[in-house]
Amino acid sequence: MAPQAEAIFADEQIQFVNEIGNNEELKNQQTDPRMDKSMFDKNSFKESFRHWFAANPAATETEVREFCQNNIPAKIYLQYFWLVEQTIAWYQWQTRNHSSDNNDPATLAWSVAN
Repeated sequence: MAPQAEAIFADEQIQFVNEIGNNEELKNQQTDPRMDKSMFDKNSFKESFRHWFAANPAATETEVREFCQNNIPAKIYLQYFWLVEQTIAWYQWQTRNHSSDNNDPATLAWSVAN
C-alpha cells in the first residue's frame, strides 16, 4: 500500500474509533459477551450486503458505512476494517458500472446471484 493510502486508511480508523467513543450503543456492544468474534461470518456479511444493496440501489456511501457499522460487531470492527473498505469499493464499482443501467433491478439481481 502506498504511503498516502496508508495515511488515509489510518485517518479513517481513527475517525471510527472516535465515533465509537461517542456512541453508547456501540460501547455496549463492545462489552456484551454475546458479541463473540466466532459469531461473525464475513461471507454471510457479504451476502447480506449484496441483498441489502439490491433492495436499496439508491443507497449513499454513508448508508453503506452505516450498514457495515450495524452488521460488524463493534468489538471486532477494526479487525475487519478491510472488509468495510472492500464493501465500499464494491459499492463504488457497482454504482459506477451500473449508473448507465439506471440501477436496473435485473442487473442488480444478477450481481447478487453471482
